[in-house]
Amino acid sequence: MPFRRLLRCAAPLLGVLLAVPVVAQPWSSPLAAPDSEGRLTYAADPDGFALPDFSHAGYRGGLVPLPDVPTVVTVAPGPGDDTDRIQAAMDQAGARPLGADGFRGAVELAAGTYDVAGQLWLQHSGVVLRGVGSGDNPALASILRVTGNEPAQRIFLRVGARRNTLWGGEVSGTRTAVTSERVPVGARSFTVADASALSVGDNLILVHPSTQTWLDAIDGGGVDLDPAWAPGDDDIVFNRVITALDGNRVTVDVPVFYTLDRSRSASYV
Repeated sequence: MPFRRLLRCAAPLLGVLLAVPVVAQPWSSPLAAPDSEGRLTYAADPDGFALPDFSHAGYRGGLVPLPDVPTVVTVAPGPGDDTDRIQAAMDQAGARPLGADGFRGAVELAAGTYDVAGQLWLQHSGVVLRGVGSGDNPALASILRVTGNEPAQRIFLRVGARRNTLWGGEVSGTRTAVTSERVPVGARSFTVADASALSVGDNLILVHPSTQTWLDAIDGGGVDLDPAWAPGDDDIVFNRVITALDGNRVTVDVPVFYTLDRSRSASYV
């Protein structure tokens, strides 16, 4: 059949096909669904596990606008490695006193390309490190280019104290054992032996010790390591805020992201 005649015959059918609306099937899941206000809600499966809610990540859980912190130090890219130049600016801002708003000030990187061959430590609270612009044009945006591999696979920007204390500033007399036999992934509530020293609004540190029983249960991490993981090397630590207390039942603001099994490790707060 000539192509022109074939096209005339197909045209009515094409019109019929195009007239049929395509209806997208709404996404659904038994584990996560939007509520009446469009917010995701999470349901536990038959074993009590729920998808952990990561919406709490970000500055104050993303519930408030980012603060507008005044610039106190401005850095421009220079020749060669910019690591020490940026580090000196952050330390200079960190030496300033904390303001009433909890900030010392912002270090602003002017537009340009910064070569970072070392490691940067943002180790003072109340200091903001920020750039300008967006995109890959160094005339308009601040671009950090990590160079070299010393140390291998390094973290080029670390935030926090130079010594990782895992929030070790424990208030004397407040430690108590978690008595729930299992706190599944996604849970925000658990029982403790004695909640009398705890209050709503307290900053709570939940600790899951890396015992030998737990290490055996996870096959030592599942990879060949030298040296191998040892008890105490990889404790799991969660920083949370108490939102409710019901007797010895504690509810926190953010769910746990790892199942706490009392038969393998005796967790505590």
